Amino acid sequence: MAFRRTHLLALGGFDPQFRVAGDDVDICWRVLENGWKLGFCPTATVFHHRRDTLQAYWKQQCGYGKAEALLERKWPDKYNAAGHLTWGGRVYNARGLTPLWWSRGRIYHGSWGSAPYQRLYQPAVSILGDLPLLPEWYLVIGFLALLSMVGLVWRPLLAMIPVLVLALGCTLLLGATNAVIASSCSNSKQRKMPWRGLAIGTFLHLMHPLARLYGRLKYGLHPWRRRGVLRPLLLRARIVSVWAEEWKAAEDWLHDLQLELRQQGAIGFAGGGYDNWDLEIQGGMLGGVRTRMAIEEHGSNRQMLRFKIWPRCATIGALVSLLMVGLAVTAAFDHAPAAAAVLGAIGLLAGGRLFLECALAMHNLTDALRVFETQATRSGATSPEPVMGSVLEHSR
Repeated sequence: MAFRRTHLLALGGFDPQFRVAGDDVDICWRVLENGWKLGFCPTATVFHHRRDTLQAYWKQQCGYGKAEALLERKWPDKYNAAGHLTWGGRVYNARGLTPLWWSRGRIYHGSWGSAPYQRLYQPAVSILGDLPLLPEWYLVIGFLALLSMVGLVWRPLLAMIPVLVLALGCTLLLGATNAVIASSCSNSKQRKMPWRGLAIGTFLHLMHPLARLYGRLKYGLHPWRRRGVLRPLLLRARIVSVWAEEWKAAEDWLHDLQLELRQQGAIGFAGGGYDNWDLEIQGGMLGGVRTRMAIEEHGSNRQMLRFKIWPRCATIGALVSLLMVGLAVTAAFDHAPAAAAVLGAIGLLAGGRLFLECALAMHNLTDALRVFETQATRSGATSPEPVMGSVLEHSR
């Protein structure tokens, strides 16, 4: 990287909390936040120092996991509920990426073959294709191992052992494939592939996500983290009305709502062009709420803002909860109390977590809307119909 000194000083320099990694990402985001531009120089060459021992490599990757946790804490609006960057870009024909044997490339011809860069485009990778490459994949393997162990006391769950073996085999296959690609790139002039280097490369590819997972969990970047303050709130769809004496465009109101949510420690993600909602507030990985705003114009720059709010439950969370509870009931009827207790605890934990995250997001949103009502009251505004507080009480 290279920066103009005046710009770097204006930003206050690098953030000293990033000692291992993340400093470059943070400074680039701060540059963009200040309205400046980033440039890319394709002829620049960078030499990275590669660790020469397994212990040093493990420490380096744990440091990367720590940097991800620090970045998510400082820039929460750039990360999704699972703790990963919400990036919408695409890498085309990148060497070293694991090939997907079950997918085929696609050429977008365009109207009469006019689409540019036709050979570069590849279909987007689904979450199932990315899952074995994520650090949290090891948590999935641990969950499958737990269900397989429960199978020792309740035989029907022994069917999870082949699934566990398949998950482990997929992980090992991806690691070996990446090692083969790396070895073939570094030894392109040699006919024979060094098997010792291939074994070490496979082990490093298996160690890499595990070390990152350790660093992420150690510094608070885990799937069960939560944002904001939890207060009990009835989970149901509701309509909240806020009277405003000052006219603003819909985009400005939603932007102000996003800022207020961020001050509370919550994040409101904007909906896309084809979504039927405007903002989504995530309470965690399993649940949140969505809202859609409508504005009534009352003349003289007066507006009535109406927000429809409803809970959003992740399908995977609801399915896991129902499946575990169903298996627990089946195990209880099959006279396997130990298995029923373990499965029931998992199901109730998943269901309770889903409810908790939805309630947290619901409180964050309604509390932010109360700030709008307070601001209108302080400005001496009077509304022709009940404002948000009384509407909330009526909806309950």
